[in-house]
Amino acid sequence: MKLPLLSLLACLATLTLCSCIEGEEEIRVHADGSGRATYRLEAPNLLFKRIGNLDDILERARDYSTNSDNLTIHSLNAQTRGARTTVEVDLSFGNLRKVDGFLSSFRDPEDPATKSEIEIIIGEIDMDISFPTYSYYREIDLSPLLTDGALPIGGKAMLGDSAINYTMHLPAAPTHHDADSVSPDGRTLRWSFPVAEMASGPVSMSFEAPLPLPWRKIFLLVISVLLLLCLLPFIRKKKLKTSRPHVRPNHP
Repeated sequence: MKLPLLSLLACLATLTLCSCIEGEEEIRVHADGSGRATYRLEAPNLLFKRIGNLDDILERARDYSTNSDNLTIHSLNAQTRGARTTVEVDLSFGNLRKVDGFLSSFRDPEDPATKSEIEIIIGEIDMDISFPTYSYYREIDLSPLLTDGALPIGGKAMLGDSAINYTMHLPAAPTHHDADSVSPDGRTLRWSFPVAEMASGPVSMSFEAPLPLPWRKIFLLVISVLLLLCLLPFIRKKKLKTSRPHVRPNHP
């Protein structure tokens, strides 16, 4: 009796291990909006098959980086061991607000309106500048990918306490945020989401922070130029009035 029981326990442990999904993302943003990001995702092979041809996806990412003036991929690797695959990427960007161009490049050319699986994994990022602050909002919904058919036997019930962690290092401490934890200096935010929760619906991350000094200078410069352009017609009109010669009437 003991042998079949031990075999059953070993089988269940293997299924749990194969269903486990772990992820780590770290983004470091500089004062000028540039930065660097690393991402690591370890998941069952079934999930990556749902995403598509992994080799083709990696090649498309490298091609985009080669032709991009905003994004550079320093390393991009995928390794399969048994029933699991690990993907790791290390990249830098010139402007965080323009990274969505990289994500949308994975869409099917024949159906450009539909988000790709890569966009689903990374989520939708919205940044809004409202002087003197900027806001960041990101929503990730893995439910279209994490269906029972994309996971080994047991499906979502076998996800256990798997989690994906997100870390952001900011140039200035935010005034508002919904992070799970924050560094002592207030500039590093961390979120951790159970994969079981992400498989059931969207999760989100957000913060509001003061604009770094370079962004403030650029914003003030743009405002100054716009004001000057608006005032230019009035300045010209006034100059014409003052420069027009005064003609005295001739009296007999």
